[in-house]
Amino acid sequence: MGRLVLSETTDIHGFRLDAISILTLSLWEIFIRDIMEKYGEDFYVFGEFWNGDETANNDYLGSIDYRFDLVDVKLHHNLFDASRAGTDYDLRNIFEQTLVKNHPKSAVTFCR
Repeated sequence: MGRLVLSETTDIHGFRLDAISILTLSLWEIFIRDIMEKYGEDFYVFGEFWNGDETANNDYLGSIDYRFDLVDVKLHHNLFDASRAGTDYDLRNIFEQTLVKNHPKSAVTFCR
């Protein structure tokens, strides 16, 4: 795999992997292994697996052996639905089927 010099050049301590589902799991396994060997376990990586399905997210995290975190797309969708429904939305359900609920240490949250 090519040499990663970004960390030495910019002093970053992590990054986001975009559209991870379009590349093979074996590529990510090698990439993450090489990153951790070079920069250590504290180098933070998270991926955008843009899928709100609870089972798909659980399976993907298992398939990568929790080597990096995922964007919590379902939580994003739930927050969007709540914003549209207003007082009709039952906030007790905001975390249903989310990574925050199922895998809180592997969830990256955001709102836009």
